[in-house]
Amino acid sequence: MARNLNFTEIFLLLFLVISGVCGRIYRRAPPLCVGHRGFPSKYPENTLLSLRQALLVGADALESDVRLTSDDQVIMMHDLQLETTTNGTGLINERKWNGYIEYLKTTNGGQSIPRFQDVLKLLMEKENRDVFVLVDIKDDNPIEIIPALAKIINSYSPYDFSSQLYFGLWNITFLPITRELLPNIPISHIGSDLEIARRDWFDKMENYNLEFEFVKKDNTGFVNDLKKKGRSLFVWTVNDGKDIIDAFQGIRNIDAVLTDHVDKCLRIRSNMFSFRRIRVKNKTVAHSRNFKGKFV
Repeated sequence: MARNLNFTEIFLLLFLVISGVCGRIYRRAPPLCVGHRGFPSKYPENTLLSLRQALLVGADALESDVRLTSDDQVIMMHDLQLETTTNGTGLINERKWNGYIEYLKTTNGGQSIPRFQDVLKLLMEKENRDVFVLVDIKDDNPIEIIPALAKIINSYSPYDFSSQLYFGLWNITFLPITRELLPNIPISHIGSDLEIARRDWFDKMENYNLEFEFVKKDNTGFVNDLKKKGRSLFVWTVNDGKDIIDAFQGIRNIDAVLTDHVDKCLRIRSNMFSFRRIRVKNKTVAHSRNFKGKFV
């Protein structure tokens, strides 16, 4: 597999081995490789095709964005403007699913726009019941998206999604209603400001999903304090091979890497670790030669 890495990545791997960094890595589980918007480096982002293809190449988990339409349907899309990725026009919150968005296609690949329930059905498939999805709820969504999400999830009762969903919140005003309506769904803070993460979220979250560039530059001790509290740390969006290698170093204390290039992430991890996945009670368990552990 190493032949698929470029020269710089191979050099960095050799340096890590020689310097003993890989030895430090083996003391904890290697980070998960999470398909950011599925597999957008090869397929239209946030489509079922993109999500499925990420799982087929071996992604440990998925990340996808949600938006609320004017007729209260939750669709999977990053941008508020339909024309960014589809043949439609206008703002999602001003357009109806029924009769309009349901017929749109992505300009890249001609894929249909999935709804949130389509993603839940994907998770319910037998082969995917050990997979979780980080649901990115952007802060420019109306707060009404939370009751809409809860209604959809509850419509599948008694199926339990508590081990298959993370709700990623940017806006702290969404936190009370999310906990009230979906008390069993884990919540993650998504952000790019470590000061805000510490000030507003630090004692409220079990998981943090932070922009990798800011984690790399952290000189405040926030990440160390977070890990001392037993919190898990995800980082986004890590696409460069050198950055993926950097994120895998044990000194980073990172639990999951969100990437558009999930195949590259998996390939680099395979080269850095003797790694395979097993599943125990719907929890991800990472195995290396010298480590056994699980992510919360």
